[in-house]
Amino acid sequence: MGDLQGHPFRGNQWTSVAGSAKLYAGHAINGRKVAHESEAYIREGTEPTEEFGTAAQVLVDAVRRAEPQEKPLYRGIGADEPVPELEGLRAGDTLELNRLTSFSARRSQAAYYARDTRSYALKSRDVAYEIAVVGKSRSLATDALTGMGHREHLTGGRFRVVRVMENQSAEIPEPDGSDDEMYNRVVGEQVWYKKSIVVEQVEVF
Repeated sequence: MGDLQGHPFRGNQWTSVAGSAKLYAGHAINGRKVAHESEAYIREGTEPTEEFGTAAQVLVDAVRRAEPQEKPLYRGIGADEPVPELEGLRAGDTLELNRLTSFSARRSQAAYYARDTRSYALKSRDVAYEIAVVGKSRSLATDALTGMGHREHLTGGRFRVVRVMENQSAEIPEPDGSDDEMYNRVVGEQVWYKKSIVVEQVEVF
């Protein structure tokens, strides 16, 4: 296992923010493992025992230390069927994201992740949702650490729903320096969101 250029990680690299961010962003499976471990750390505050847990702790703590900034953040979510937890949200409700959660400062970039990338076929999902964070929030910008070019921010915690809009769309953008053939096939496509849920961060996790 290594960084984006294939260089192996050694020693205590998981204890640095940059090393942890690279582990999280380097592969979808690794990202899910780190996010899963972050939920346990946030809930229980237990000390991690392996690399994914250590990375989760480092990233959660970095988000908690971040200065609040007023930067809109976007998350695209694809599903095979309507998601009850999102379908029922109304203005004034609370949305809990109690694990490390990826957003993008680029709305059109978030649309890419509303598609099915798990099979590497980039097929459209049956239902897509958008979560948009407005106002001040604490987040960790990871692009300078990972070189991914997705304008990614990690955040989470408790959010208040400001409003819910239906039938919004976003266009998948040209990649930032990427030469990914599968991605290039869907550039310019419109992703239609069943619901766009606009939220404000009440407190970080």
